[in-house]
Amino acid sequence: MKHCINALQIESKHVNVLLRKDKTMTQNRKGFIGGSDLYTILNGNWAELYDIKVGDKEPEDLSHIFKVQLGTFTEKFNINWFCKTTGLHAEYTQPLQIETIDGVPYRCTADALVRRKNTNEQFSILECKHVGGFQKTEDVIQTYMPQIQAYMRMWNVQYGYMSLIVGNNYAYHKIEFDSSYWNKLHTLVMRFWKHVVDKSRPETDASQEISIKDIKIDDLVARDASSENFFTEQSAIYIDMQDSAKRYEDAKLGLLSCLQDNEREVFNDVISVKRNKRGRRITIKD
Repeated sequence: MKHCINALQIESKHVNVLLRKDKTMTQNRKGFIGGSDLYTILNGNWAELYDIKVGDKEPEDLSHIFKVQLGTFTEKFNINWFCKTTGLHAEYTQPLQIETIDGVPYRCTADALVRRKNTNEQFSILECKHVGGFQKTEDVIQTYMPQIQAYMRMWNVQYGYMSLIVGNNYAYHKIEFDSSYWNKLHTLVMRFWKHVVDKSRPETDASQEISIKDIKIDDLVARDASSENFFTEQSAIYIDMQDSAKRYEDAKLGLLSCLQDNEREVFNDVISVKRNKRGRRITIKD
């Protein structure tokens, strides 16, 4: 069963939209799984979330949490800046999608639906985040990946965008829907929701991690090269011979050559080679 509400146009009074969103964040979280709940489930805080879903505990009041309110009140600017940067048009803000999947009632509110203006092409999901300047972009994407993957599944779209304000900097990233990731996520959600249905409070909390290496981000994937002899050899040389300029540069070129055209990252336990919009870089892992 699916129900979609796209009633709020971007031209609507945004303050009212924000107030409704803020109210949703602190009320009416019983009886469904929302986007923010997915991070909680992956993070292993099942017992606390269970208490909220069965009505034994009130959700945390976020109205006095500065960073939460800052992200809420910069959301319109974030959407507008994304549209200015990409040329896409946000036709709906705060669209609500309701669907029950395998007995789990999902209720997802995206930040916006975007597409090229004056076209009938398929919408894409837009999720806006405002985070601290010391957070790594890859960590932010990892944190919010469950949310945007679920939203893409709810709206049946192949890709979406994360629009990120990171401190004083801005970036956006195209995220492709990955059915394997979604299936693993949904399996965890079903396990949690069974506790809610059975009124059986989870006794232990265990965080889960679903790899995002195969998900295309900006049309690129990541590759684990831990079992590849050449990459491992070049990694060891790169680390051990940093003071030896020629071998160091040769190893650097060798590592960079391992990054294929369709890859955003190639890595093993000690070295990571990444590509972004500014070029390629090599990082020694701690």
